[in-house]
Amino acid sequence: MVEKRDHKRGPMSDDERRLAQDAFLQVFRQHCSYTDAYKAAGVAHDTPRYWMKNDVDGFAERYKAAEQEVNDKLEAELYRRAVEGVEKKRGVWHQGTKVGEEAVREYSDILLIFMLKARLPWKYRERVEHINTDLVKAEAEKLAAKFGLDPQELLAEAEAILKGEK
Repeated sequence: MVEKRDHKRGPMSDDERRLAQDAFLQVFRQHCSYTDAYKAAGVAHDTPRYWMKNDVDGFAERYKAAEQEVNDKLEAELYRRAVEGVEKKRGVWHQGTKVGEEAVREYSDILLIFMLKARLPWKYRERVEHINTDLVKAEAEKLAAKFGLDPQELLAEAEAILKGEK
């Protein structure tokens, strides 16, 4: 991949590249947006990825630091909305006529759920059980043959145990 501002001007000089990298990182930190950052830097979408992959001018480490700042900033905003709440104006009505406004603090239960899932995944993650039925059947057949049992009865017994019926 070749770094280009546009097809008419050719590759960037070292100074232009460093300025573009600095502009990218500054906007990325402010807006928390990769798209806003590469557009503000005046480079192609894949150029910052190229800089990271090839660690051009130490960009990979600087990007990693900026990315951590962005993550911290987003997490702080998530906390603010979920736990501290956001003040909003709401109309006050009397007999169908708006008579004023009041400030109301609203909280986001959904954001709080996301925070709990991220911080305590062992407690709040979605629980999905995956059972390899082919493996279970093969093991049931082995055990049935070993102990002289009917494989279908053994599978039915195991399924009842898993369902909490036994």
